[in-house]
Parts: sequence; structure tokens; C-alpha cells
Amino acid sequence: ARLEAAKMMPETEEDWSKWVYDSATWTKYYQDQKVVAEEDWDKFKAAFAEPLPTVIRFNPCHYLTTEHIETFEALQKEGGEGAPFRLHWADSISAWQFSMERRQIRKNSEFKALKKYLYQQEMRGALSRQEAVSMIPPLFLGVEPHHRVLDLCAAPGSKTTQLLEAMNVSCPEPGLMPDTKGVVVANDLDFKRANLLTHQVQRMKVKNCLVMNMDAQYWPWLYNEEDEEEVLQYDRILCDVPCTGDGTLRKNPVIWKTWKVTDGLAMHFRQAAILGRGLEQLKVGGRLVYSTCSMNPMENESVVASALMKYGAAVEIMEPPEHLSALKSAPGMTEWLVPKAE
Repeated sequence: ARLEAAKMMPETEEDWSKWVYDSATWTKYYQDQKVVAEEDWDKFKAAFAEPLPTVIRFNPCHYLTTEHIETFEALQKEGGEGAPFRLHWADSISAWQFSMERRQIRKNSEFKALKKYLYQQEMRGALSRQEAVSMIPPLFLGVEPHHRVLDLCAAPGSKTTQLLEAMNVSCPEPGLMPDTKGVVVANDLDFKRANLLTHQVQRMKVKNCLVMNMDAQYWPWLYNEEDEEEVLQYDRILCDVPCTGDGTLRKNPVIWKTWKVTDGLAMHFRQAAILGRGLEQLKVGGRLVYSTCSMNPMENESVVASALMKYGAAVEIMEPPEHLSALKSAPGMTEWLVPKAE
């Protein structure tokens, strides 16, 4: 399926400009689901045809971070076309957005110097390129230096590096990693993606991360080797589960051609199994964040509802963190349509 999708992807900027950002099947399904208010529909759909801007996040413990941030602040103050600006809704991290999308930076000779800068600093571990929306789930977790954290579906690793930065944020001085007691266990089912995840973590030059390669649905019980009666559970768990990805249409327009009504139904049971396994691994009083790249209630509210029914009073839904109050949000859906299986 991935090979077929790759064959359909446009090769040049001209190909991208001719791409049709629409699907009658997708439109009818989401209008029937009422994922947004009727008066917001046109704006909602139009957003999926807009270019996806480039966003970076600076590593707070890298020895050059202070210098980089000062440079970006000066560029923001100067303004002008293409100048970066800081994402102030994420004030606990240093995230900056460019108006140009990644294809422009990659292929336009005008941005050759910027392309080189981003590549070099990413390889040095000074920054990570990550979509703004991808930064939200780790911020909801509220990771602290002493926490034991499990990232169940971690590849390619941008959220994992963000979790590590949150854990190691208390740097004694730039370039010197703190002596934290916490650990991040990052897992992915796919062997090649787990290798990519390892590469991402190695950029960070941290010692408190363990990379695993297994099916998150069957995550094993781990025990303290000094006390075999003690089950090792986690303070924070991120379940950024595999999904249909139709929330990524801005960067993956091939989904407009391949999307089917039953896609979300096919993913639901696997997602519910991963979420359930994550909840079983969570400490009492711990926090789990469930997230997808899909707009489909079959992959979101329906999965969460199934977990609430299964675990009852043992789990509860939390309000969004106060420090993210600048984000626009809405209550989750309480009713949705279940498509018939093919």
C-alpha cells in the first residue's frame, strides 16, 4: 500500500500545483459526521488545501541554543517576507514557524542557505523539524525530570525528542545535560522505523532513553530486577497510535485519492487495543495522552469511549492544561455514525 501511494505522489512543484485537493466521499462522510459546525465547514475544508508551514523546535540543552534563539528573535523583529516567528501558544518550548512550506525550502535555490542551516543544526541536535500540531500531545503530558515515560508508537521520533527535552530541560549550563532520574522508553513496531527512531535519539546525546521494537498491543509487563514482585509502571504514557492520517492532507494529498469510508473502522480495534494496553501500564495517578493524525471520530472519540466503558472508574478524562489555554479547542463529540464494514 505504501509503494502504491508513493507512485501516486507528485514529482515536481508543477505536479503539486495541479493536485486536486478534494474528495466527494471524504466531504460527504465528514459533513454527515458533523465534525465541525455547519457554518465552519467551508473554512475547515479550505484549510486542508493550504500549504503546511515549516516549524522547528530548539533543544534547550544544546550549547548553541541561546545563540540561535537570539538570532531568530532578531529576525522576527526585523520582519519581512519569510521571517520566522515564535509560536507563543507553546511558551514552554522554543518553537518557531516559517511561512514557507518544506518543499519550497528543499527545492527553491533562494532558500539554499536556510536549507543547509536547518540540516546542519538538526544533525548536531540543536533543533528538530516538527509540525506545530505534533508538538501538542507531549505538552499535554506534562513530563517532569523524575518521570518514567513510555512512548508506545514513537517513530519517527519528533515527539520522543520533545519528551526528552522536557525531561532534561533543567540544564546546569548550556551544553551540559542534567543528571535526571527519569527515563523515556520509546517503542515502534516497524524495524526500519525503530532504526530511524534510534537515529533521532542519538542526535540528542542523552543517556536516559531506551528504544524498543515490538507491537504496542502486546507491551510486556516489566519487573524490577532487585525486587521481582515490583511491576514497573509509568508516570506518563503517550499513545500516538497508527491511524488513517487524513488529518495530514496538507502534506499527504495522495490521501484525497486513496481515502475510503471504512478506513477508520479498520483501524479502530487496533487503536483501542493499544490504548487499553497503555492504560494497564499506567501508574495510579499517572497521565496518558491518546492522539491520532485523523479527523475521524471512529479513531478518536469512539476509541476513548470504548476505554472508558472497559475501565470504568479506574480512569477519567482530564481538562486541558492551563498553560495551553491559548489553543482553540472544542469538546469532543458524543455521537457519531458507524460505517458498515465492507
